[in-house]
Amino acid sequence: MPSNINKVPRSLLDLPQEILTHILLLLDFRTRCCVVPLISRQLADWTRQPSQLWRNLEVYIPAFLTNKMLEWMRVRGAGVQSLLLDLWADQECHGASVEPHSGWLGSLFLTMPQLRNLSLYLDVGPCLGTQETASHAAPPL
Repeated sequence: MPSNINKVPRSLLDLPQEILTHILLLLDFRTRCCVVPLISRQLADWTRQPSQLWRNLEVYIPAFLTNKMLEWMRVRGAGVQSLLLDLWADQECHGASVEPHSGWLGSLFLTMPQLRNLSLYLDVGPCLGTQETASHAAPPL
């Protein structure tokens, strides 16, 4: 009888990657993005690359953070197939520009070559204009 049959995983990281992925997908996006990388260096490295963890994303951020989101997507975006992106204006606007930089949507498409579905919601309020909603399939590659 092989000796590894009775081998019990000693940590979460000993589980097969498919099971670990399934467990981590039960967590909300913020926890997967911000907390899981703090658990271990191995998980930090794994969450900083394209994987099944980022296949279907729902992101809710203030519009002025689109540049930060693009930075985050550059290393993980290759595996994203579906993205719901909800951008909203900062309630106070703080006198600073809250508009995403020109061309940010094109940059977003470039970071996600496998993107098949994009839902984009802009709730820009008094700082940028009125509420708009758009939902489009990604252009065929």
